[in-house]
Amino acid sequence: MTNSQEEKPSAHGFLDMGNENLFASHLPMFFTPEHAYQAILNFEFPSNDMQTYHQTKKENPGKPLIILNKNSMILKDMVNSTSFLAKAHFANDNGDPIGQPFIKTTTVTVKKSLLFEQLNPNQEYPEKLTYYLYGTNLEFHLSHMLTKAPNFEQDLDVALSGDILDKINNSNVAIVKVSFPSLNEKSAQPITKDPLIQPEYSIIMEDGTNGNISIKNKFWINNEPLNMDMPGMNM
Repeated sequence: MTNSQEEKPSAHGFLDMGNENLFASHLPMFFTPEHAYQAILNFEFPSNDMQTYHQTKKENPGKPLIILNKNSMILKDMVNSTSFLAKAHFANDNGDPIGQPFIKTTTVTVKKSLLFEQLNPNQEYPEKLTYYLYGTNLEFHLSHMLTKAPNFEQDLDVALSGDILDKINNSNVAIVKVSFPSLNEKSAQPITKDPLIQPEYSIIMEDGTNGNISIKNKFWINNEPLNMDMPGMNM
């Protein structure tokens, strides 16, 4: 992989997740150094912009909403910052902004970085379909763990039940890996369409704690940019 010295300040898109407690899932690109990271932030808007966000989200529950930094920055600096200027847009399936922003200028306050990991296009796929699980209380989210290229980005809003819910609620860990015992990943890649076609699934943590999810919203997003420069791939 290229190193951070070759990265240039840039605009970075993040898919907005959550209603009361907000998260942002970075829209990465394997072969563009400044975007070759999987990152998840816990953030907040100022109160007036939060109201706009809530209303927009309520009226468009299944449409992807993104934030974009207004000033070009290196992603690592954004993740490690306390705040940055941004705008908020609807997005298409590639994660590109659509039309005018529904929040033209706002201050994004970074409360916590849950994940910041450089992508490795040669890392092996996991045996079972694997996601990052994060969230609080009744609002939980999944983001597909990106390993080898080609790969796919999928983010979901889910309800959580079973032993895993108690484990998460009684833990200080903000994000965990979970797998789907009934779904293979390594033998199924390249996966080019939604692998989660049922409304409910069993999941398991790395320590063996299991539980269930009910899917509320799904976002299949950014998959063409994610795999850009891989000839013949159509995600």
